[in-house]
Amino acid sequence: MPKASVKPIGRVALASLSLAIFVLLVSSIISIASTTSSNRLFSARVKATDINQALDGLEKLVLDAETAQRGFLITGNETYLEPYQRAEKGLQTSLDDIESALHDMPEDMRLLGEIEHAVGLKRKEMAATIDTYRSQSPEAAYAIVKGDQGKVLMDDFRQSLAVLQQVNATRAELAQQQLLRQLRYTNIAIISASIISMLAGMIGVWFVRRGLQSQQQSELMRIEKERVEEADRNKTQFLANISHEIRTPMNAIIGFSRLLAQRVTGDKERSYVDAIVLSSKGLLALVNDVLDLSKIESGKLELAHDTINLADLVDSLIAMFSQMASDKGIELHSQIESTLPDFVAIDGNRVRQILVNLLSNAVKYTERGQVTLEARSETMGDDTSLVRLIFNVVDSGRGIAEDDVASIFDPFNQGSRPDSDMHESTGLGLAITQRLVEVMQGTLQVQSKLGAGSTFSVALPNVKVIAALEPSPQRHLPLDHLSSLNIEKILIVDDVQLNRELLVDILEAYTQKIMLAVDGEHAITLALAECPTLILMDVRMPRLDGRGALKKLRDLPQFNNTPVIAVTASSMREEEMELRRQFDGYVRKPISVEALAAEIARVLERRSPSKPLDQNSSADTPRYDDIPAAALDDLNAGLQVLHLHAWKQASDSLSHRDVLVFLEGIKKLALQVDVAELTAYGERLNTAVSRFDIIAMERELGRFPALIEQFHSLGSGA
Repeated sequence: MPKASVKPIGRVALASLSLAIFVLLVSSIISIASTTSSNRLFSARVKATDINQALDGLEKLVLDAETAQRGFLITGNETYLEPYQRAEKGLQTSLDDIESALHDMPEDMRLLGEIEHAVGLKRKEMAATIDTYRSQSPEAAYAIVKGDQGKVLMDDFRQSLAVLQQVNATRAELAQQQLLRQLRYTNIAIISASIISMLAGMIGVWFVRRGLQSQQQSELMRIEKERVEEADRNKTQFLANISHEIRTPMNAIIGFSRLLAQRVTGDKERSYVDAIVLSSKGLLALVNDVLDLSKIESGKLELAHDTINLADLVDSLIAMFSQMASDKGIELHSQIESTLPDFVAIDGNRVRQILVNLLSNAVKYTERGQVTLEARSETMGDDTSLVRLIFNVVDSGRGIAEDDVASIFDPFNQGSRPDSDMHESTGLGLAITQRLVEVMQGTLQVQSKLGAGSTFSVALPNVKVIAALEPSPQRHLPLDHLSSLNIEKILIVDDVQLNRELLVDILEAYTQKIMLAVDGEHAITLALAECPTLILMDVRMPRLDGRGALKKLRDLPQFNNTPVIAVTASSMREEEMELRRQFDGYVRKPISVEALAAEIARVLERRSPSKPLDQNSSADTPRYDDIPAAALDDLNAGLQVLHLHAWKQASDSLSHRDVLVFLEGIKKLALQVDVAELTAYGERLNTAVSRFDIIAMERELGRFPALIEQFHSLGSGA
């Protein structure tokens, strides 16, 4: 049972059923106690009634004795004494029985004592008259009877008897009332308990049913959630698959088109090739748009935090569309306000994508006049390190009808432009733009009037301002740079023949030998036979994929240091990050020649720690005779500590935070011992960290072992 189903509903149901059981238990206890009390009261009432009946019997015996006495005195007939004698015998027995019943009642025993005393005197008086009658004369006996003593004794007896009878009658009545009250309370308690237990039971049953229904609903929700998650996984997998399937042939189309463009000489043929390249790029852009939209809607889109130069970004965008604007005879320029910071931390690619979409539409739908890209910023509260970036794309085009403004951000919607048939597109640009802005917590607003142009305003809040950075020389890596890397053998692994042929055409001039494998198993066989200098590995292949092949290669000691670059058509960022962690390098299809050259150079330089730290430095190892040997020993010890801990962590993760920790260690050592190489190394690494340049950071981290070796030799020679 899911935890959610046993929490509130289950507790209430359990409490209700427990209450019902508790009430029934209390009702049973009350019933038992009431029965016991009723029995006690009933016994008390019966006892009081029995005592009064015994007292009535005692009175009858006294009266019988007195009647028999009078009959004998009147007639002298001895037969009248038989009832007297029977009464005499019964009086003592009756008194004993009454005393036994009243033994635990002190007040009643006192009254009984008075009755016994009165009965005793009366018995003596009656016996005396009978004896006088027999021994003297009837007249003497009559004289005794005619006196008041007999009457007084009888009155005393009756009075004491009446008092005791009243006490017992009162006791019997009280017991009767208590018994009736007890029975009434018991009935009320039992009925109330029954009602309460029944209600509690009904409530418990209701909550149990509700709990079961809630459990069923929770189960249905769980199943639905799993179904949605499964659908989301399937969608993600579908996106990955379709991206791979589309990018794989696109890789061949674009790659071979670029190679062909370098070889054709005729203008007509070149125009054909240019058309192929342009169409391929358009198709690739469409694929990227669809994938971006899907990732945004499924919450899969992740934002990077790059350090970008805003002025350079604006200038590059103007340069990108300047030819297009010039061809249409419209002006394209920018307005950058002084408030705009130089550097900010933001996803530069997404900002560029947003502005490219807006500028592309503005230039496309403007037939005369101008298009302006405005850029400014606003501070957010007292924190001057955070700003709101504001970009306005203003055009003097046809504008948008008021009824269409709300719908232009819908996917595949272009509005009712009169020239929409002339400007064919998918209508995804603005939809993606709006969703990208929303993902970045910003806003996108549009002001437009048909025939008077449009203004699209993008506001991106909470953008962190980065302090001005020292300019660093840009690293240009044309394909010819590979000639200096002395790549002896390259193993290309891809199940698609066109992809293999494309890489061969690109790289055959820069290596002595190229081997081709169609899957992971084939790649391992060739690697064992040829020992390649570099392996370019496709990720998705039959039999054994790229990941499996990499694992098998790493299990072989001779390939521990052989660089393996993943070449994949994947468009999923999470998969890209995973591949970057697993492989030595990563190249995305369709392959850019420049990107391929840069990645190969980066990977090979990282795998060559013996390479000099500075290409312009002297080949001779400098010596520092003026530095004490103890200081050099301390420096070497500090470098070894950094190498074992901070450098290893930074190299494994390439996390900005870990690289900063390592950089702080370098700075501390540079302050302790003034060595130019260490200071220069720290400056280069600091520049890479400040610019968030992952490639440069990785390159400098790869040079650290050679730096340690150099200073170790200094210490040894000192």
